[in-house]
Formats: sequence, structure tokens, C-alpha cells
Amino acid sequence: MAKGQQNLFSLSNRIILHIDSFKIYYEEIDIVTPPKDLVQRYIALGVGAKFNQVRARLNELLRDGYILKVQTRPLGLPRAVPVYLLTEKGRKRAKRLKEEINQLKIRVRDEHGRIYEESIGELKKRIFPFPKYNEIYLMLKREGVVDIARLRDYRRHGVKVAHLGDSPVVTRLYGRDMERIHLMDGLKSPGPSVYVVKGIAGIGKSTLVKSVVEFFLNETNIFWYTMKEGDTPGSLLRELASFLKKCGATSLENLLKAGRERPWTLDELKDALKRDLTELFAILVIDDTHHVRRDMNFIYTLKAIKEATINSRGLKTIFITRYDVPYYSRRDEVEGHVEIIHLKELDFEAVQKLLREKGIPEEYHETIFRKLGGHPQVLELLRRDTTDFEKIPDNVTEFVVREVIEKL
Repeated sequence: MAKGQQNLFSLSNRIILHIDSFKIYYEEIDIVTPPKDLVQRYIALGVGAKFNQVRARLNELLRDGYILKVQTRPLGLPRAVPVYLLTEKGRKRAKRLKEEINQLKIRVRDEHGRIYEESIGELKKRIFPFPKYNEIYLMLKREGVVDIARLRDYRRHGVKVAHLGDSPVVTRLYGRDMERIHLMDGLKSPGPSVYVVKGIAGIGKSTLVKSVVEFFLNETNIFWYTMKEGDTPGSLLRELASFLKKCGATSLENLLKAGRERPWTLDELKDALKRDLTELFAILVIDDTHHVRRDMNFIYTLKAIKEATINSRGLKTIFITRYDVPYYSRRDEVEGHVEIIHLKELDFEAVQKLLREKGIPEEYHETIFRKLGGHPQVLELLRRDTTDFEKIPDNVTEFVVREVIEKL
């Protein structure tokens, strides 16, 4: 990369570009939850620099008025931390940077291995979704050339395989706009390969993921498996093998067939998954993974799927769970391979929308939210004709007993 190009991609400029790429989330910071990508640690991952270097540049950009620091709870983190946003001055700088970068001529390798020069702006017109500018820079820095095959959207042409299993039927989704956009954007981008959607029972985890996955039904292969009490690794692997066979990959099926003669080993499973999944373009969803409990064979199986996903080219995997299960590690998160999305209760705006659709009078909305919170399944128990809104108990358990148990 020429010296002039390197100047455009200085660390300060890469930070500006990184923050700008998430502006859709924070332009209305008072009503929208920003993603954790705007936290210092994740900015460092996004720009490919050390934490201390990024901290120093952030302080300089703060001092010069290009960014501002806001204390808030980002999407995917459990507590409030500082996030960094662009000021108007910073946005103007980002706009100028992108205009200049689009004019840059870079070395490109096409699908046939031919290398030629092309401007980033022209390349953007041919690749969708186009990766972030920093990802282009980091690829050029590592390899000296941008490989088209690795930038291509993972969507394939032709017939798509959809194995939706026991996935929920989504009739409506209240709130969750930012989580939905964030997950959808992640599935389109070269970012984390594995997402873990976590939250208490009934909070809407599966509904959220299904609403996102439906968007890709005609664009990539999709596998959905819902775990149940008493499931074994074989239950999951047999369904996965059937799906993979339809996608033209048979290593896992062959391994399971051989397992009728002798038990297969974990290394053999990893090898079969590697051969089947490395070049597979698909989204895998494994729901209710908390059911593995302490079944180490199941945990090792999920870890093998996670590892194969991380090492694949076009595969994304979503695990859905009520609580942490050790098939991923803190290191996976720090290295950017795994991202955790914590689902909390609905906010008041989403609760109001739900209550309005149920025909519940507006004057009771604040009281209901204050007493019952924003758990969607609890709120679904409310009935316009039978619920006594004047006597809603402060305790959710008491409310459930009154609305369900006593009416049986």
C-alpha cells in the first residue's frame, strides 16, 4: 500500500470510519440503543489496533472535537459503559475520507486468480453487501491484494435448502428493532461468525431470530434445530447430516453411518464438520441450547460446530439459550469470533404497541408496565374483557396465578 493510501488509513481515520459505519444506530441516541461496537475495546478490534493505541487516539479525537463520549448501556452488554459517537465535525471528516478512499486504486484478485487495479468506489458497485473500509484496509495490509472471492456475499445462486424444524411461526414482533437490525447486519457482514442470543424464558429470543432468518430464506441455506429435554448429540447430528446431504455435503452422514459399526471419536466429528462446513454458505440456528445442561458430549458437539463455523468461509451459526453454556469462551468473544446478544424486557414504547393491539385502554398502560414490566408472554395474558385492570397485582407471579391457574 502506497504512503498516501496509508495516510488515509491512519489509526485516527480508521477510528472515524469505524464509528461512522454504525451511525444508523446512534443518530437518535436518546431512543436507540447503540451497539457494543462503539465501545473502546470493540473499536480496537474493528480497526485492528492495540487497546492502548486506540485509547490515545480516542482522547485526541475527543480533544479536537471529532467525537463525543456518552455513558449508556450498549446492545449486547449488561451495564452502562462509555461509547463513542461522531460529532457533526466528525461526520464531515468521515464523509471526506470516504470520498477520497473511493478514488483509491487498489490491487484486486478476481475469481479466476487474475490480479488487476481498480478503485474502491468501482469495487463497491460490484460487491454487496460491501465490507467496511477498515476490512478492506486490513486485507490489503495482510495480503497486499483484495480477494474478490472472499468479499463476495455468501449468498449463492440456485436452489436453497431450508430445514426449519420446530422454529416458531412469527405473526408479529414487538420492539427489538435495533437487535433485529444488528443481527441482520451481522449475518450479512464478515464480522462474528457465531451469535449467542441469550435471555430468560419467553422473552422473545426465538421469535427475534426467526424474524431475522426469514429474511434470508430465498438467499441462503438455513438449518434450524430446537433442542428438547432428553435430546442426545445424535439427535442433532442426524438432522444436521440430513440437511448437509441436501446441500451436497456428506462427510457427517458417512461418519454417522460408520458409527453403527463402531463409535466415532470427537476428532472424527470435528474433521467431518470441517469438510462439510468449511465451504458451506448457510445459517445454522440451534435453539434452546440450555437443555444440554452438563452433558459434556453435547457440549463438545456444540463446540465442534462453533469451531467449524469460525473456520468456515460463508457459514453463520446462532445459538439460542436461557443462560451460559460452556460451548464458547471469553476468548472467543475477545477475538471477535462470538458475539453475545442479551435480550431484556420490552421497553415502554413496545409494551404500549402490544397493549394497543390487544385493545387495552391507554389509561392503564403505565400502571401495567410499572407492575408487570415488559415480559411479552406475561403481557399476552392480559384480556380486555376479563382482566380487572383496576386490581392488577404488583407481583407477576400473583398475576399469572390469577389470570391462568384460578381460571382453569
